[in-house]
Amino acid sequence: MAASASTPPLRSGRKRCGQPPSALELGRKAVMSAVEEPKEAKMRTYTISELFRLTRAELMALQSQILAELAALPSNAPEREIALANLNAIRCALSRRRPEPKALR
Repeated sequence: MAASASTPPLRSGRKRCGQPPSALELGRKAVMSAVEEPKEAKMRTYTISELFRLTRAELMALQSQILAELAALPSNAPEREIALANLNAIRCALSRRRPEPKALR
C-alpha cells in the first residue's frame, strides 16, 4: 500500500547527531578536567525519620562510613560536629524497638 500524504517520512533531512569532536577539542577537555580540583563533599545531616526508614544493615554501613570519615577529619572541622550528631542519631535508630515478625499459624 502507498503511504498517505499526511504520513511523515521515516527519515527527515535533519541529522540526529552533531559532528564528532575533533582531536584538538578532546585534548582540551582532557586537560581541563585534569586541572580541575576535586570538590570535597560536605557531610550531610541525617534526620531521625530518614534513619528510621533504613534497614539495620544500611544503618550499620552508614555508621562505619561516618566513623571512617570522622577519623580523617581534623579536630576543628565543622563537619566533625555533624558527623558526631549523625552517629548519635544512628545509635538512636539502631536501639529502637523492632517489631517481631509474626509467626505463621
